[in-house]
Amino acid sequence: MPKLLKWFWILNKRLYKKASFIAILVLLFLAVCLFAIASQGDSGFVHVVLAQTDKADTLSSKIINDLLAEDSLILFTVEDTPEQALEAVKMGQADSAWIFPEDMAQQLSSFVSQKDGDFIRVVEREQTVFSRLSREKL
Repeated sequence: MPKLLKWFWILNKRLYKKASFIAILVLLFLAVCLFAIASQGDSGFVHVVLAQTDKADTLSSKIINDLLAEDSLILFTVEDTPEQALEAVKMGQADSAWIFPEDMAQQLSSFVSQKDGDFIRVVEREQTVFSRLSREKL
């Protein structure tokens, strides 16, 4: 065992005397720090913009707050108007926009009773696997 430790010490001593090895260690440390800083921003596989046609609707506000509160791979942001949400999708700033209707409770009850039709408007730039998975969340 002492012979193994002595051999390990001699190998490391030789490496630490080389300037290139020290430079690689410093660059590796800097790269890890930069990646850690870069990863702290908001990110997700899909960027979904949420908008309401009626700000006073409590059910749609609760749904939006629940979506924003949970931690998921989908990045949710809120726009003030549906037009701004559509513009974000059109300009490529978001992958899709979910626009909630005016009377959400009434729309939801008619959807449940008739079992057909859609009441939340979904606008997408392109249909991908991740956008389909995000609609499952909806």
